[in-house]
Amino acid sequence: MKAAFYVVLVLFLLVGGFFALNTYIYEEKQGEESTFATYLCSDGRSLTARFEEGNTIVFLGDDRVLTLAKVAAESGAQYEDATGQAVFRTTDASASFEEGGVAAYAECMLKPERESFERGDELWTRYTNEDVGFSFEYRERPQGYFLQEPRGADEHPDFAEVLVLTNKKEHEELLQSTNGREGPPTITTLIFNNPERLSPSAWADANPGLSNIGLIRGDVVETSVAGAPAIRYTADGLYLSDTLIIANGGYIYAITGSYLEENSLIRRDFEPFLTSFAFLPANSAALRDGEHLGFIHAVGAGSRAYIEFDDAVWLSGAAGENAAIAAGLCTEETRSECLPNDYFIENSSALDETVPLEANARMFMQTWEAGDQGIMEKETGLADFAALINDSALHWSKLPYTITVEGGAVTRIEEVYVP
Repeated sequence: MKAAFYVVLVLFLLVGGFFALNTYIYEEKQGEESTFATYLCSDGRSLTARFEEGNTIVFLGDDRVLTLAKVAAESGAQYEDATGQAVFRTTDASASFEEGGVAAYAECMLKPERESFERGDELWTRYTNEDVGFSFEYRERPQGYFLQEPRGADEHPDFAEVLVLTNKKEHEELLQSTNGREGPPTITTLIFNNPERLSPSAWADANPGLSNIGLIRGDVVETSVAGAPAIRYTADGLYLSDTLIIANGGYIYAITGSYLEENSLIRRDFEPFLTSFAFLPANSAALRDGEHLGFIHAVGAGSRAYIEFDDAVWLSGAAGENAAIAAGLCTEETRSECLPNDYFIENSSALDETVPLEANARMFMQTWEAGDQGIMEKETGLADFAALINDSALHWSKLPYTITVEGGAVTRIEEVYVP
């Protein structure tokens, strides 16, 4: 019995020492320069590797951290522990991890849009979507999250993207479950095209099945996220959820953080997630101070008023003719007849920016109610201006305007007369 006890004790010390050594190496290496890579695997898991000279540190989905040494490989790169039981293989864009000859993480593909980094003794990842134009951060470990990109509500005509954050431990339990069960609480971001430039409230009312506005508990609160207008409320469905509807550029972001208990970890992590949410410069909610020419596609007239602004450039002379030819409106042969009024409005980006309106912003129209005069400057209030711009049956959102920005907010809007 004593011999057996000592054998177990020695094994315990060896195993404990192995994981203690891994933790020590990881902590000691944090200050050194290294490269991170995040992989999404075919079995619904993800792993992150930190590459250093001669070894790699592998962060697994179960919160283990393994330090593996680089060994000779026929192709790509291979890293192993001292026993050769834990093996991590990589190529330029893929990876795999096996333990004891069993593939634990297979067909893992590199995800360059996921940038991992260390924050103190925690591992975090920044997800960036260049196409839509936003980013957010989430914790990988300890007690971190797994990011999925399922197909989502693609039956909706305006559906663009869906991203789901699930606690890693609960995700692993779901993968291993053999019986049908409800999925765990998640932080979900649904993204939809917003061609009509609906405000957050209008979109929520028009899409009750997606916004769960009919299941609301309490009041709807007007707020903002990364400078973009939003509404926030609590909904009671399968789980309780904190819900935000955000309008920015040509998109609606419907973000829900579901939870079972008020003080649950996922609910506490929801606020840092929102704080990290940012729009990329092309979709930023801020313009530099000064005057800007462009088109106003939508106006939000609530307590947090804003405009959806698409900047443009007014060109005349040879510059205007060149731009018109490049746009296919005329040819070099018809250059002299191309612009009878000697102007061309170049709008190459076609990206809206959500810009807040100063509380006392003034709006001036040149042709509204001008009658036979053709041009007559007339100041209008926010409600009337919003009604003109937001009615897609009218032409006012197709006209150019000059806006004045001071301190990141619009203080003046003036219609530009087009001959």
